[in-house]
Amino acid sequence: IYASDGELITTLHGEQNRTVIYSIDRMPQHVRDAVVAIEDARFYEHDGVDLRAILRALLTNAASGEVQQGGSTITQQYVKNAIIAPNRTAALARQLETKWSKDKILLRYLNTVYFGEGAYGIEAAAKTYFGKSAPKLTLAEGAALAAIIRSPEDYDPFKHPAANRDRRALVIARMETLGFIDATQAARAQAAKLKLRPAARKDQYPAPYFVDYVQRLITYDPRFDMLGRDPAERTKQLFQGGLKIYT
Repeated sequence: IYASDGELITTLHGEQNRTVIYSIDRMPQHVRDAVVAIEDARFYEHDGVDLRAILRALLTNAASGEVQQGGSTITQQYVKNAIIAPNRTAALARQLETKWSKDKILLRYLNTVYFGEGAYGIEAAAKTYFGKSAPKLTLAEGAALAAIIRSPEDYDPFKHPAANRDRRALVIARMETLGFIDATQAARAQAAKLKLRPAARKDQYPAPYFVDYVQRLITYDPRFDMLGRDPAERTKQLFQGGLKIYT
């Protein structure tokens, strides 16, 4: 994959750093709650689009003069991650909510969302930052990972520990406000010191979020049907076809 000036961005050797968790029951409740608390507090109430959150975000951003809040729901974020369909995110999110349960949407979201450092999904993130599987994450660790989602580069615990710590504190506070945890649990999580244990990874590549976008575009956009009739054939071409992709 090349940049527009001809500079090589990366050479694709294998799939993303992603490990899928197939059952919501294997996803710790406190991890699910942490993500819902910080990303979409009304996740279990809306129909895929949260007009109240959009209005609140518009008012907050207008008052501050900068973008401080987003109004997109977890369902919308999942649609955005899984399907490249500009200007159709809201409509597709509402359709998805009529077909899938909230647990299924949340599970799919947690398996695909980007956590920085080339890690896609909560399992890959847990191993990347803490050297353990997702079911073994503590409340503080789960909150630290949830803190990353809004801006993986800005809240990376390796690169910006203070920023991650501050946002983790916000995640925990919101979990308490929403009744997901009690005051004692919140206090313990706030006081906990994270022990980052980065796992050794192979085939790590630069600009992972951008590279992922390019991969999804070629895999799912029908304009690239000259590479294969379906996503499986186009994926094979991506990794084995000797392509030169200029972005």
